[in-house]
Amino acid sequence: MNLLTINIVSSCNKSCYYCPTKRWHNDIDYKFPFLNDKDTSNLTEEQKEQTRKKLNALTNDSLLKWLDSYLGPKEWLIEITGGEPGLYPEVQTLITELNNRNYFGLVKTNGSLPIPKSNNFKIISCWHYESDFPEYFDEVIIIRNPQDDWHKKLEYCKENNIIFHTTLFDEWYATGKYINPERCKLNHIINYCHINSMGQISGCSREIVNEERNIFNMSRPIIKNVSKECPKCKNINDVEMFLPDTIKLKIGVL
Repeated sequence: MNLLTINIVSSCNKSCYYCPTKRWHNDIDYKFPFLNDKDTSNLTEEQKEQTRKKLNALTNDSLLKWLDSYLGPKEWLIEITGGEPGLYPEVQTLITELNNRNYFGLVKTNGSLPIPKSNNFKIISCWHYESDFPEYFDEVIIIRNPQDDWHKKLEYCKENNIIFHTTLFDEWYATGKYINPERCKLNHIINYCHINSMGQISGCSREIVNEERNIFNMSRPIIKNVSKECPKCKNINDVEMFLPDTIKLKIGVL
């Protein structure tokens, strides 16, 4: 089984100090300024505006067309993340379309904005530090943040029969100094592909992207063999934790 991660938006309605993607967040309508390496001195203001690139450029039409052409539902799981996926303007119809195409996967969210329920996609809501209990969820994840009273959150979920998971707090997100090796476990995903909110394609969310390799150009997917190159990818470890048992059996997790 293979995994496609889609950073559907690079915007969020929260600002958690430990967020690993916070440095890339901007307003939902943000556009990058024109490229500094191009001579724009003779351009009008209107022409300069046309050279700006939307940070959140994905649309259902572009994404589904690309998926239909390259990545079939029998071979690929989909992880939808952000930013906050609830800010994606077409999230309601996107989940429905993916479900109708028989894709399986999960949506990682803070649970404060509506995400449609679906047979094939789990809503995984993180109960963040200094936040109310998520309003929209199928399952809840609790970060073992030493600054948070996460034990009380755990007990709340137990008392209310809420399916929950816990994950270790990585100080690196806040300090850049430490990643907990307990999260570095062998994973079972074979191949990995990533799409960012500008539609650019890479073999990993940490790779530098080629601006011209994107779904709007119908560029082919860039696929990294995780089992050989990144057999202990922490991001994939987290995804595997939430998979339904039927998928876990299929890829050998159980």
